[in-house]
Amino acid sequence: MTKGIFGSIIFIGIVSAVFGVMAPLHEIWHWLAAFLQGVDATMAWDVTYMDTSQAGLFIGYAGMYGEIITLGLIFFKLVQKKHFAWATFFLGYSTSFIIAILLVIFTDFLPIDLEVMLGNCNKVAVYGVFIVWVGLYGLVLLGQYLTVWEFRGEFLGIGSSNRSRRLVEGVKRIKKEHEDAEIRENRYKPLTLVQ
Repeated sequence: MTKGIFGSIIFIGIVSAVFGVMAPLHEIWHWLAAFLQGVDATMAWDVTYMDTSQAGLFIGYAGMYGEIITLGLIFFKLVQKKHFAWATFFLGYSTSFIIAILLVIFTDFLPIDLEVMLGNCNKVAVYGVFIVWVGLYGLVLLGQYLTVWEFRGEFLGIGSSNRSRRLVEGVKRIKKEHEDAEIRENRYKPLTLVQ
């Protein structure tokens, strides 16, 4: 894929995250955490309904932690299967969290998960676990971008054009022909007798 296509797919991934195209990937973890704690919860596309007074740190952060780990695992599995366009989409989706982090840090914006947890839990604990999540997110995103760097030929089209491939194949063919010629020349040399 070319750099333009790579950038376009990253942009589509970011826009998809902003509009919650894959919101159930986040909500399923809230629902699962509530189920594990015995809290009645119902999951919709982009929200999990439950008695918010029962939403502690485990239920509140299950969505954020579960989502970023799942996005990372999907990305790495797609790269392993050589589905680089889909992996790029998930990279863009993961990259979109930078926007949310910057909004939380520099503005009064708070995702609903943080608002509920701040209402139910100690603020220091909520922000402390958020900082740990930011660290985990940074590691996942770093791993994704290092993977893109490692497979940059497939992701960005660097060094993988037809012209460069033909050039490399031509050089290999010329080397092979030269080696074959030397072998033939040595095979048919007349023997000399040494006395």
